[in-house]
Amino acid sequence: MNSSRFLKLYLPGALVFFKLSSPAHALTTMIECDTQYASIAGRFDVAQCYFNLVGSASADAQKKDAFERAFITLSAIVNILPGTPDERKAVDLGLKSVEDLGAAFPGSGEYDYWHAVWLSFDAKIKDREELAAANALKSLVFTYPNIRHVLSRVESDLVSARKKTPSTHFYGPSRVLGIIYREKSTFLGGNKVTADAYLSEALKGAPRLSANWLAHAQNLLKMNRTEDAKVDLQKLTTLSDDDLNPYPGQKLRFPSVETRLDRRAAADLLAEIKD
Repeated sequence: MNSSRFLKLYLPGALVFFKLSSPAHALTTMIECDTQYASIAGRFDVAQCYFNLVGSASADAQKKDAFERAFITLSAIVNILPGTPDERKAVDLGLKSVEDLGAAFPGSGEYDYWHAVWLSFDAKIKDREELAAANALKSLVFTYPNIRHVLSRVESDLVSARKKTPSTHFYGPSRVLGIIYREKSTFLGGNKVTADAYLSEALKGAPRLSANWLAHAQNLLKMNRTEDAKVDLQKLTTLSDDDLNPYPGQKLRFPSVETRLDRRAAADLLAEIKD
């Protein structure tokens, strides 16, 4: 199993839309947090802004939205700054805060999904560190023990989240399950057809999310469906930012960093296909 690809999970946005009914100061706080996100996404102070809002929000939908936005910001740090102290700090904060989400909303699909995400990120870092410490001979047979140890729990969390709240994080449960089934070896239960079913579900459910286009196209390439993959990749590189904003009309929440990374990856794949 290619752990680096399995666990490179772009997490660009949330799927909680609501009409704020709280006092004006709470509305201002959310706007301020979103403004900070738009200008300096991937900063701990932005995540803290959202976490502060969790405590002041009066409605459950507001709390869930604030949690989600904080996790999006932390995950940007993980994806942009791999191998740095900030990556470890972001994952530790994510692991702690997801338990706060679970305490606030026990048994929720949102908790199941984000718990799977942070558990995966943590295992990825541990395996990378252990692999770096292994000698050359051991590196050749390194089996990614931490990922293998949490994989069953990660999958069960995602299956649970898909049943309870399938649209969480723009069909995140289906997207991540699809990536897992794509990257797992056949020996461990990997299946490209199963992956296609999950990834097609995510793309159909949330076509405005760049990560859904990229993940679907990558699996099509694995299935040797090159022409179908090219269609997805070309759309990803040519659709406008407005068409790829999973928050229609909310430009402050546009995941510009993640979308740019996904567009770049799509362009690279198209170049490889032509070669």
